[in-house]
Amino acid sequence: MPTTSAKLLASAAAALTFSLAPGAALAADAAPARVMPADAVSDCSSQGKVWLVVQDSKGKALVDKCVETAATGSELLTKADVKTTLDPKTKMICTMEGEPAACPTKFDGNYWHYYTAAKPGTWAFSQKGADQAKPVAGGAEGWCYGKECTPAKPGTTPAATATPTASAAPAADEKKSNKGTITTVLVAAIVGGLVAAFYVAKRKKS
Repeated sequence: MPTTSAKLLASAAAALTFSLAPGAALAADAAPARVMPADAVSDCSSQGKVWLVVQDSKGKALVDKCVETAATGSELLTKADVKTTLDPKTKMICTMEGEPAACPTKFDGNYWHYYTAAKPGTWAFSQKGADQAKPVAGGAEGWCYGKECTPAKPGTTPAATATPTASAAPAADEKKSNKGTITTVLVAAIVGGLVAAFYVAKRKKS
């Protein structure tokens, strides 16, 4: 049966191993969700760019980001690297980002609804096709697939992306560094206490 001294040493070794394990300092923390800066959409608008939203038939955002303005709605999709497929007969967009998986061979009532907004969040169904419509600088463009649908408010979905500010990365690095320092101090204190207890127990035996 392991002696008390042996148990103490084993506990110290386990604590030290945990402290050296990859990601141990952050193990207790849940993975942080991507939080969109509250002013990301307004920043996009003030810079004269266009916010683009594309969502599938289930309301899931396939695209939700700021894009450089373009001459037409179609060109804006190209600038945003949105993959589209045109119906060979109608020449209208029938798939975007793999939604649906293929152009329908027969019209079932579902199609890509195209919206525009002079200001992000005030959607209006476009009376022009994407080849004729001109995106408004500082505004928004929205697409959604289905029989009846309206795009979500710009910048409110998990797919939302914007260029991080210069201070964002250092702040994150500093937070990680602080966590690592705290963890190291705690482990050192635990190991030190266990080692001291080991010597006390040894002296009592002798």
